[in-house]
Amino acid sequence: MIDNPNAGGRSESPARELLSEQGERALVAATIIPQAGVLTEEQRGKVRAAAKTYREKHKLKNADIARGIGEGSPSLWSAVMGESYPKQCEGKLDDHLRTLNDWLEEDARRRATRPGRPFVYTTIANTMIDAAKLTQRYRWVTVVFGPTGIGKTMVAHVIAETHVGAIYLCLARGCCTYSQIRDRLHGLVCRGGQSARQTARRESVDDRIFAKLRDSGRLIVVDEAHRVRDSGLEFLRDVHDQTGCPVLLICTKDLWERILSDDEDHGQMRRRVGMAMDLAEGYRDTDSPRRKLFTAEQIRKLYETPHVRLTTDAIEYLADVANCFGQGSLGTCDNLVDCAIARARKRDGVGPEGRVVIDALLLAEWGRKMMREHIVAPQVEERRRRFVANAG
Repeated sequence: MIDNPNAGGRSESPARELLSEQGERALVAATIIPQAGVLTEEQRGKVRAAAKTYREKHKLKNADIARGIGEGSPSLWSAVMGESYPKQCEGKLDDHLRTLNDWLEEDARRRATRPGRPFVYTTIANTMIDAAKLTQRYRWVTVVFGPTGIGKTMVAHVIAETHVGAIYLCLARGCCTYSQIRDRLHGLVCRGGQSARQTARRESVDDRIFAKLRDSGRLIVVDEAHRVRDSGLEFLRDVHDQTGCPVLLICTKDLWERILSDDEDHGQMRRRVGMAMDLAEGYRDTDSPRRKLFTAEQIRKLYETPHVRLTTDAIEYLADVANCFGQGSLGTCDNLVDCAIARARKRDGVGPEGRVVIDALLLAEWGRKMMREHIVAPQVEERRRRFVANAG
């Protein structure tokens, strides 16, 4: 989503900013209409047709659309799409159609934000998805934490995609203070309004955000939440208190330990947390095959494609790496597989459309290069040495 407001004027919506920057680039779901002035009946018809098609494609109710837009009632948007708009309100019809058109593009792009790797319902994924459902049902603040590299961000994208109206915030380094998070959230929920800077001269930016979100029930998904500064954490607490919106904080254990600290500010957030979940609890330091977060079959589904086949020993090797917390887990597997594929294609003279076979020896060679500076889990190193020895 594009959320950069113009400093000198009206904040550009995702659809409008996209058109202004790349006029020839096709929109995902919206239709091209003028940004100002009276719309023609043909233009109105195109927006309505696009909205109806989108609603049917994703099996949305009018209540879902109202929640996603963040304003208006289900009956209002039913009237806007159904050509039964009250005559006494015709002066606002085009504004509502533009808002609807902007939301179509925004929601379509939100649904298309999945990373490229196939999505597999791993133990991590199922746990996080269940936590998100409970969070939205009970309007909680929920903290879901686990080590890096176990696929939290991929699942966060899927949660945002499948919860209508969800707001996805990924906290980048250096963008985690109160004012930075507030301005990003303002850009996401206050489409078509004033920029954060302009709003500050007329009314509180916070109040505008609260008014847009209040009683909407929109799930706020905060990825990389362990990066949040204390001021940003207090702001997220205020958003929850003022709007009743459920907040899902996806992070490493660091943030939960901060929330559990004895100081008063963190204690205020702790009292709002309805559920805290350690994704790796019970899975660390165990050799039991029943206590693996990632099974061999899940690894196969994640990394095999029509152009890449993994041998059985390669799948076992990757499963060992994936289940080593604190050493990259699936993130390390991604790098190993990418490097091995590139090496195999070069070795076999195979192009991008050709098929290659990845075995454990090839992965082990790259594993030695990538992980020689790190402490490698014994089961991974033992398997690597065995593959190398067997290869002669």
